[in-house]
Amino acid sequence: MLLHLYAVRHGQTYFNRYNRLQGWSNSPLTSSGLEDADRAGRKLTKVSFAAAYCSDTTRAQETVHRILAQNQSGNMPEPVCDSHFREQFYGYFEGQDMAMAWWAAGAPHGAGTYQQIVDQFGLSATRDFLK
Repeated sequence: MLLHLYAVRHGQTYFNRYNRLQGWSNSPLTSSGLEDADRAGRKLTKVSFAAAYCSDTTRAQETVHRILAQNQSGNMPEPVCDSHFREQFYGYFEGQDMAMAWWAAGAPHGAGTYQQIVDQFGLSATRDFLK
């Protein structure tokens, strides 16, 4: 059996627009983010989905519903929304300006930006430093 997996990330949120660290925070989609979801829906309009999954955040749920609303394959699965699909949780840092959050997390280690943390310590360190 051949399985096709389509992974779609939500569109722009207000936290994205204002450069805020998001994670589990429930920031709604902007008008641009809604257009992103609609554009993805148009590209996937003929795909017959056996199932649809998303995180339990409203941005992910709105994205999957907008994609499925445009689908013309006749198969409209009810999306399964589950917290296991959420992004990383950043605790105290959620909602903060991204540059300030990465500086606060990385500066004690000698890396004041996200990219410096990745370059010096690896991608997994970005999660560790914010926890």
